[in-house]
Amino acid sequence: TEGLTHADNCTAAPPGFYATEGAAAPSACGGPSLYCVGGEGSPRTVSAGNETFTDATLDGAPADADDTSTRTSQRSCGDGVTCVAGLGVPCKIGSYCVAGIEYLCPAGVVGEAEELRTAACSRPCPRGAYCEEGSTAPQLCPAGKYGAVEGLTHADNCTSTPAGYYSTEGAAAPSACG
Repeated sequence: TEGLTHADNCTAAPPGFYATEGAAAPSACGGPSLYCVGGEGSPRTVSAGNETFTDATLDGAPADADDTSTRTSQRSCGDGVTCVAGLGVPCKIGSYCVAGIEYLCPAGVVGEAEELRTAACSRPCPRGAYCEEGSTAPQLCPAGKYGAVEGLTHADNCTSTPAGYYSTEGAAAPSACG
């Protein structure tokens, strides 16, 4: 507004926006990696492990909570998601996420789905197969070897088939010849 006579007549930028000194109008905060609580001269950068969001309970908050250019707040990412540049993204297969941080599924288990929340991932690696770190599907023990137990972590953990027996690919136990 033109013709203001005192600093008290100036209007603070609303949540989701910022205003630099002398600005005639507030500017949208920016992308999802930025948020503006209101009344400030520059956007804040989201902290690691956090996502930005629009807090609709704030007085004057933007009506469109899905508009990533006018975010007002940040919060910790939950389990099953990882935070990337202020956005919560589903944890990808072969991994699990705790508090917004992504980890590879440990060897011996398989991660067959998105948004896993614990190191147990989807399930133990089945008999007849092995699962290395970050596995998205069990790898079958090769022919001539077998996997008698769940949770094998490497092809070297598959047991060689003894003389007088044979094992096909993915065998959980050897079969007698003849």
